[in-house]
Amino acid sequence: MKDLKIQYDHQLKEIEKKHQLWITLFVINTIIFIFLLYRSISISFQKALIPVFLLYFVIMIFTDKINQQKNTLQSRLNVINRYEAKKRYELDKLDSGANIDHSIYLEDLDIVGKHSLFQYLNCANTIEGKRKLIKRFENTDNDLLDYQEAILEFKEQKELMIEIQSNLKEDLSLKALTDRMNFSTQKVKGVLLIDFLLDILIIFSFCRMNVQYACILFVLHYLISSFYSMYYSNYFKGNEDTFLFLNHLKIKISTNFHSKKLSKIQDDYNKMIRQFKVIDKLDILYALDHNILSSLLGNGFFSLRLWIVYFYNTYLETNIIKEWCEDYSELEMLTSLSSLFILQTHITKAEVSDHFEIINGIHPLVINCIPNSLSENSVTIITGSNMSGKTSFLRMIGINLILMNAGGFCLADSLKSPIYRVVTSMRIQDNLSKGISTFLGELKRVKEALDYDHTQMVLIDEIFKGTNYQDRITGAKEVIHKLQDKKCSVLITTHDFQLCEEKGVANYYFKEEYINDEIVFDYKIHKGISNTSNALYLMKKIGIIGGENH
Repeated sequence: MKDLKIQYDHQLKEIEKKHQLWITLFVINTIIFIFLLYRSISISFQKALIPVFLLYFVIMIFTDKINQQKNTLQSRLNVINRYEAKKRYELDKLDSGANIDHSIYLEDLDIVGKHSLFQYLNCANTIEGKRKLIKRFENTDNDLLDYQEAILEFKEQKELMIEIQSNLKEDLSLKALTDRMNFSTQKVKGVLLIDFLLDILIIFSFCRMNVQYACILFVLHYLISSFYSMYYSNYFKGNEDTFLFLNHLKIKISTNFHSKKLSKIQDDYNKMIRQFKVIDKLDILYALDHNILSSLLGNGFFSLRLWIVYFYNTYLETNIIKEWCEDYSELEMLTSLSSLFILQTHITKAEVSDHFEIINGIHPLVINCIPNSLSENSVTIITGSNMSGKTSFLRMIGINLILMNAGGFCLADSLKSPIYRVVTSMRIQDNLSKGISTFLGELKRVKEALDYDHTQMVLIDEIFKGTNYQDRITGAKEVIHKLQDKKCSVLITTHDFQLCEEKGVANYYFKEEYINDEIVFDYKIHKGISNTSNALYLMKKIGIIGGENH
């Protein structure tokens, strides 16, 4: 990324020099054109008017192209800067994904929401691309190999990844815009016939040097064009919005892909090349129409806006474009998953296995995360003091399983696992409007895990903490026994050591030590049962118990 940033910075400086030159030519030519128009009563000035007029259009086209190149480079630099901000975990201003339909389990694991994996990885600007990324986070299909193959190939195309992110505005709906590609050319064909006749008369008047008559025809022509533009303003606006969006769907795929998913996208891209050529030509006309002077002249002489609509609806093929929009959102999703390789280095290819084992797994959103390992296949009880790392460990396991299911890669030295559905009971909130307390909410999560008959990873943080000790122990034991009979792996954190004595459970713990009356955690998981507690220490530390008033 550093090399690309240097390259784009250098190119931007060169483009800015060219841009200033063409702007200067544009101003000079405009002054000359206005002067000649003012002095057009003279025959010699009338003859000079036409080449200056044509030169004005040429300068306008080149100036617009250079301006586009300048904006493109600046957008690409913005993408690189966003990657650098993500590496510093500056995620607050990024889309959290919370407004997209998703499983409640994704919130427990910080997959969506504030300071989430979605904010960290998402590179999609379109609504469809974001939805596809969320859908991949919820995936439980065994399509690991297809996505691993595609991502391994795609992650090497960093310039293409940057181009995809820099093209479109945030939260653009591809479907909403392509659905508006329905304007009929029959609406403008009759006007274009009149336009053609007026063009002939205007050219004839100029050839006869009858400027006064040509000006009258020019004004009449412009009024007709403006009237129809206003009359069909909704159609024109819809076509213009859709075109501007299509203009940003142009990307350059300069390599031959071999993976199954990317090869299909490349086939559709090859079909779109002809459409891109049409879009390039229309882009020149749109640039002229968006400049005040060239729009006045273009619509006065040629009904420019009507011809744009006619060419737009005649030569753009809706089905091919809609298929490409689907592919584009797929590329956005693949860009997001491939960005893991830009943001992290501790990455491995996950393997599908009958047994769960993670070696030196880390949490992508924890700075300087301490790696941890686990190899269990049934119910695991995790004990330890407050703040020792139990909940973060559950999230580390959950996030890596989600990453495995989404794209086949995770943050560890090694991950072998079944294709788990990840079920959580961690960040439970009450819902007063539905009459659901925190404890009832937890019961519903646990019941859902008990009712599921397929392979799953169940992550429960401080089981049944919302009720009294005796009921909690009784309920937790029953849950443990029922989950032991299912196709699942279970990780349960608790402060209730009595659960560690249940038959068939594996016991792990996090520990702390005290140095100079300060608590120190190693954040490493250990085999066995915790024999320490820091609750009283913390209460004394902040003055709740102990001291003179105790």
